[in-house]
Amino acid sequence: MRSMAVNLVQIFILLSFSNLVLLGMVETGQRNYTGYHVIRTFPLDTAESEQLLSDLDKWANGSKAAYSVWGSPNEDQLDLAVHPDKVKDVIDLLTAKHIPSIILISDVKRILKRSMVSSCLDSAEYEYNRGYDLTDPLKMNWCTYHRLYEIQDFMDEAAANNPKKVTLEKIGNSSEGRNIELLRINTANASNAIWIEAGMHGREWIAPAVVTYFIKTLIDDYSKHKQIVDAFQWYILPVMNPDGYEYSHVEDRMWTKTRSDHVSTLGCRGVDPDKNFNFQWMVGGSQDKCSDNYSGPAPETEPEVRAVRDKIMQAAQRNRFIGFFSFHSYAQVWAAPWGWTRAPPRTYPILMRVARAARNAIQKVYGTQYELGTIAGKLGIVSGSSTGWAFGAAKIPFVYRIELRDEGNYGYALPPEQILPTAVETFAGLKAAVEEILKILNEKKSVMLTLQRARKHDVTANSRKMVNARSIARKGDKNEVKPEEDAMGDRKGGKQTHFGRKNDGQHRRVRKVVSKKNSKESSNRSILEKLVSRWDFWGNYPPCCQETT
Repeated sequence: MRSMAVNLVQIFILLSFSNLVLLGMVETGQRNYTGYHVIRTFPLDTAESEQLLSDLDKWANGSKAAYSVWGSPNEDQLDLAVHPDKVKDVIDLLTAKHIPSIILISDVKRILKRSMVSSCLDSAEYEYNRGYDLTDPLKMNWCTYHRLYEIQDFMDEAAANNPKKVTLEKIGNSSEGRNIELLRINTANASNAIWIEAGMHGREWIAPAVVTYFIKTLIDDYSKHKQIVDAFQWYILPVMNPDGYEYSHVEDRMWTKTRSDHVSTLGCRGVDPDKNFNFQWMVGGSQDKCSDNYSGPAPETEPEVRAVRDKIMQAAQRNRFIGFFSFHSYAQVWAAPWGWTRAPPRTYPILMRVARAARNAIQKVYGTQYELGTIAGKLGIVSGSSTGWAFGAAKIPFVYRIELRDEGNYGYALPPEQILPTAVETFAGLKAAVEEILKILNEKKSVMLTLQRARKHDVTANSRKMVNARSIARKGDKNEVKPEEDAMGDRKGGKQTHFGRKNDGQHRRVRKVVSKKNSKESSNRSILEKLVSRWDFWGNYPPCCQETT
């Protein structure tokens, strides 16, 4: 009887708890964002934006529950997720500072719940048009957001089904011991390589979804994209921060950092991995361990960051990385270095040429508009980032940070029905960017070969002329000096040493003609040199562009 009574009590408690969950009165692991508002502010400039954040920190008195920054603050706008009890206070503060604002989202939890519901049942047209088996829950699809183990299972299957061209590699472990897995596609043993990464920030679910679509498309539609697939070896990292990604699924949908422990007195954990690379570390960032922008106690403290660094440096021993694409959300921006300073790099015009090709290709698919610019100019100062390290330390010439859909209506909680359209248009942009990079490499190769031949011809011709002139000078036969040899005559103190006065006028006329010819050749070489300098990113030419003798 006692055991029956205990069982009845347990059942009663369980049923009562279930009812509370259904009523929304108890959180099932996930942090509650009911009533949170997302407010978009419009500061006049970067200085006013930074001052606003400083004032908000003082007002919040260190409480991170009061507000958090959404998106990437820039000189145009700043998005704030605000606790429902603090919305009026924040609006009053903005009004007092004469900073315009609008409410983008009035209940964050409502859009978060929508992002967790699959759109597969409404996607019969996707199954028909793209051949996805949406009825099999074990198969990858792009009408729902997937857990880490599902993404890694998909990568395992891709490698197992294509052993000759796809390899799967564990490049490290996260702070909590999860595998950091990289997929490499190699169809033609290309010497050049492309790096693609996503999932750096836990809450940016759309980025891993898009990158897994890249994997499927590059493998399954190989014949359609053979040119770009064969031209490079593709290193693809869908989830760079596995701990943060999993934590955002089971505990806090808006979690962004890693899950490392750096002994915070308030119990705060994690580092922003995109501020932990060892390049211009802490030029911008935070040393507040509870901040989403915490850069870590030192550069490269995070195992996820070290795994990326080590893999790229190790792979660079056999492949030259030409392109580096880091996918994030949200803003609809295709940005190039630098992030740690607002000054653009000297190769910025070439970087923007590739970015324009990507933007135009994206727009052609569904009309989605992307902005172009530097990372700092469009997304605010970002130091210690993977893109900064790739461009400045690893010397990869084409580096981009891509902020995917949308522009703030849903923010990090992009509805599942937008996953596939986002993936399709972004792949079109990626393909266009890579094709433009190939054009630039071919143009550089052509200019390099022309210049090297010109230099080689000059050296050979000049040597021959020098030998002939000196030979005649040694014979002392002044009358036999040929006009074309005059330009190579030895000079001392500005006077001719081996030409006689007999033909001096003729020699002066020939020198003038030859001088003009040499001047023209020198001008042409100067133009070639300038063209090469535009493409000579780091002072030495990639192996693809050197002429073999």
